[in-house]
Amino acid sequence: MFLMMNMLEKMESIPALIVSGTFGVLAAVLATYVSARRAIKYLYESRLLERKEKAYIELIEAFHDVIDPLQIWLEITESQREANHPDELVFRAKYREGLRKIRKATDIGAFYFPANVMAVLDRLRKGEIKDPTSGEVSVYEYYDEQLSVHRKALGEIIEIARGETSGELA
Repeated sequence: MFLMMNMLEKMESIPALIVSGTFGVLAAVLATYVSARRAIKYLYESRLLERKEKAYIELIEAFHDVIDPLQIWLEITESQREANHPDELVFRAKYREGLRKIRKATDIGAFYFPANVMAVLDRLRKGEIKDPTSGEVSVYEYYDEQLSVHRKALGEIIEIARGETSGELA
């Protein structure tokens, strides 16, 4: 009889053991799931931040590819420009290449840049600058205006990028 009672006590503790074991396993699975989700989210955010920083770097470099030749061209004296300065074609080619890079960076950046950066780029792309071939402005005035517009846009984008990329994952 004693043996029967001892077995009955053990059988009563088996369901309690199963229930407590099940809770332990469920808690471990839940903890693993939550920590894995957090790790994946952090990895995704850090990769997104890296891509965003790369897109900003490419865009800023493209702006410099436009601004630098413009600055050099504007520093050349008018008499040198009229005499067809030997580097003028090089400057113009670099300028056009820089504009192409800005268009490319703008298209790629649409995936990473916030709306305010895209607004600056759209405003720049639409360009309210008069065409020098229309005779309304001289070529010098045209490039001077291009330089100031691109510098202003670059300054705005750098300010936005600073706030956008500093300490996002901290």
